[in-house]
Amino acid sequence: MEYLIISNGIVLDDDSLLKLAEQADVIVCVDGGARHLKRINVAPNILIGDMDSIDIEAQLYMDICASENYTKTIKYPKEKDASDTELAVLWAIEHGATYITLTGVTGSRMDHTLSNIFLLRSITKKGIGCKIVDAHNEIYLFSNELSKNGLRANTRCCNDDYGELSVNGKKGDLLSIIPITNEVSGLTLTGLKYPLSNATLQLGSSKGISNVFNQECASISLKHGTILIIKSSE
Repeated sequence: MEYLIISNGIVLDDDSLLKLAEQADVIVCVDGGARHLKRINVAPNILIGDMDSIDIEAQLYMDICASENYTKTIKYPKEKDASDTELAVLWAIEHGATYITLTGVTGSRMDHTLSNIFLLRSITKKGIGCKIVDAHNEIYLFSNELSKNGLRANTRCCNDDYGELSVNGKKGDLLSIIPITNEVSGLTLTGLKYPLSNATLQLGSSKGISNVFNQECASISLKHGTILIIKSSE
């Protein structure tokens, strides 16, 4: 089951957002993310959150969707132990998601952005594939030490002995590898302008930043540690 979670931050252009919505089996709208769905005239299956950031016009649109039995609302109090986006992720996991795409989860609030990026780790640990997309980036988390069932489609696990995945892109797209454990080792990159072979990177290293696709598919393998993979276009 493909789940799309839409929050209140930066999203794709409307055509790309509509395509994501059409591909999803279930659409979960997080609070103020309703403004994005109103703009493309799509009704979510679930509206979830404390409703502190949804504007009046978007709320009216959600009310119409609810009156036509398209949308169910799950409202939480403002004082709670999890963000609205995390609550949406937990709801999706509990209701059978096998792949989760998050959009609208990056923006000017760096605390929210970082918290949302690290939700990828929680999702992957459950054996569920996931990614974040916004107007300029696709973000994946990869670890040979987490569940390999969490890799799918653009992040495909190919080897039982160590993690290997492929990421599709266009020539000239940027691909960055960022360690989020103290050390990652056995890192090999192919299909990129600056390949690596069995490399070790330390947390805080910028060595993996701003590599460039020179083919339409880059391969990444990793023996130990956890990395963020960010495909960017400018």
